[in-house]
Amino acid sequence: DGGRAPQLTVIMENNGVLDTLQGRTIEDTYVATGPDLSPGPDISVHSGLAQRGKLFVDVSGIPGASIVNYATLYLHIDRMRSTANFSGADSVLIYQNYDSTENALEGSALLTRVDENDPDLLIAEGVTLTRAVQTWVNGKGNHGLLLSAWAENSELERLTFFGAEADSTRRPRLVVTYTSKP
Repeated sequence: DGGRAPQLTVIMENNGVLDTLQGRTIEDTYVATGPDLSPGPDISVHSGLAQRGKLFVDVSGIPGASIVNYATLYLHIDRMRSTANFSGADSVLIYQNYDSTENALEGSALLTRVDENDPDLLIAEGVTLTRAVQTWVNGKGNHGLLLSAWAENSELERLTFFGAEADSTRRPRLVVTYTSKP
């Protein structure tokens, strides 16, 4: 009967805690708990677990009252710590973090794109990022950026990015074009 499609229910135990994965298709799945896989210096986002990464950027080298013209963020994927299970989409959503004590996705998201010459490099650029950097340069609440899997509620994948401890060719890099106050 087309109105009564089958439904899959999986009950998992993780360290004595039960969690349930329910869905008619993989697009409907969502797991709210699971192991935290980011205790190191890297940045991980894990869809299905709603694990979000945080990236803090120091913009103190930009003189106050400068006008931020453009900002571009570069993130290198650590393929050894990443997994691709369903769609294998190499992209994340970037949000300005308005409160360092929260993990809430607020404001407009910016979707990263894969570099055309390097499939392990994600690039984020645009108004959302430029506004965030301008806010920080103006001295207002620099709580960094939140990274979220692009399909956090419907996929089961983990993307891990090299963090600040990586060699200089792989660590996150923010390139800002600005005009100093005359």
